[in-house]
Amino acid sequence: MILRRLSQSLKEQNWTAIWIEFVLLVAGVFLGIQVANWNEARAFDALERDHLHNLRTEIENEIESTTANRNYYTGVNAAGERALAFLEKDEPCTADQCWRLLVDFFHASQWIDVGVTQTTYTEMRRIGLPRSRAVASAIETYYGQNVAINSISNERPAFRTLIRGLIPVRAQQAMWTDCHGGVGGIETFNNNCPAGIPMDQATRAVEKIRSNPDILSTLTQWTSTGAPIVKYLGGQNDDAKKAIAAINKELETPP
Repeated sequence: MILRRLSQSLKEQNWTAIWIEFVLLVAGVFLGIQVANWNEARAFDALERDHLHNLRTEIENEIESTTANRNYYTGVNAAGERALAFLEKDEPCTADQCWRLLVDFFHASQWIDVGVTQTTYTEMRRIGLPRSRAVASAIETYYGQNVAINSISNERPAFRTLIRGLIPVRAQQAMWTDCHGGVGGIETFNNNCPAGIPMDQATRAVEKIRSNPDILSTLTQWTSTGAPIVKYLGGQNDDAKKAIAAINKELETPP
């Protein structure tokens, strides 16, 4: 409509009308662009808030997983310390303790990856989110802490391979059945599980372990490595809660 009137005015050389029509045309284009930009900005704001909600849920779930992992490594370390105490005494096991010692050696060899899920955050970074420096800093601290922790145990310990080559297969099968459990992805240890092999076999197995020259050093290395894992996983949860607080504060701000 405006273009038709402008064309007619040009034919008639009505310069006043031409000027008015031109201003209206430019204003219309400008307003159209502004409305499109405003809608795009609103859509991007909504996308960011949606991602922040998802990220908060993801981190909250990881707090539960981290707590489970911390309890897991606490059990691994406790088993390792009991096994080390036995080795350092340099005495044979008694008939009533050999099986439990085998269980401790086995539990001390456990390993899991403690990395956290970064699916939502990776997608957010790809599209330039989050825009808040406070939120980005809190989240980066949390994920950076996890990368540092996971680097401590990113290789399966040498003790794990060594000890599992010394414990009889039937004993390990029994341990997986009766001495190790898992519900909802949370693994647990049972140190009072029934003996899976006769006591004389357990005694011979422990003596074989005790006489291996590499057991003490590899168990010492792995148990000492597990201590900071337990410590720093607690700190990781603290950082997770700070990240959630920063996200909550951002979500409370009107878009």
